[in-house]
Amino acid sequence: MIGTNTQISAVQIAAIVGRTPQAIRKSLRAVRPAGANPLLAYVLHPILYAIAGFVNLPLDFYKSSQLPLTVNIFGSLLMAFLVVQLTGLIARAGYRMKV
Repeated sequence: MIGTNTQISAVQIAAIVGRTPQAIRKSLRAVRPAGANPLLAYVLHPILYAIAGFVNLPLDFYKSSQLPLTVNIFGSLLMAFLVVQLTGLIARAGYRMKV
């Protein structure tokens, strides 16, 4: 049972999945930009949809209920990866969002 403290460390994850903490940190490097600037990542997703709507680019094709579930999941993961990578590019350019 998970208590009130829901934070989990790299060592605890390593014990669960049987990998070293360094290997886990290395595999999580792809999502680090969104973790460093989460507000920008949160706001960037609807901005991308708005820009795509202006130029008639169907970014939400994968949300159709007519498509197989695997296409929906793959499309969602691809969009999340795109947002994380764009967040990293924008952060490297020197822009950060703060509350």
